[in-house]
Amino acid sequence: MADSGTMPGKFVARLVWVVIGVLVIGLGSGLLKAINVGVDPYTAANIGISNLIGWDLGSYQLLSNLVLAR
Repeated sequence: MADSGTMPGKFVARLVWVVIGVLVIGLGSGLLKAINVGVDPYTAANIGISNLIGWDLGSYQLLSNLVLAR
């Protein structure tokens, strides 16, 4: 069994990498959208839905990711 004292440290390290990964993906999608070369299908669907309901893309994508993560 793993030492419980190291678990919070591993969790924090994994959380940091998750945040870095999300930032890189977000910056990439934003850049692709800004220069009009196209985005991945998930982001394209989120752009369409967010335009349809009148929300900005970031807010809608955050909500959709939270719903899917549950």
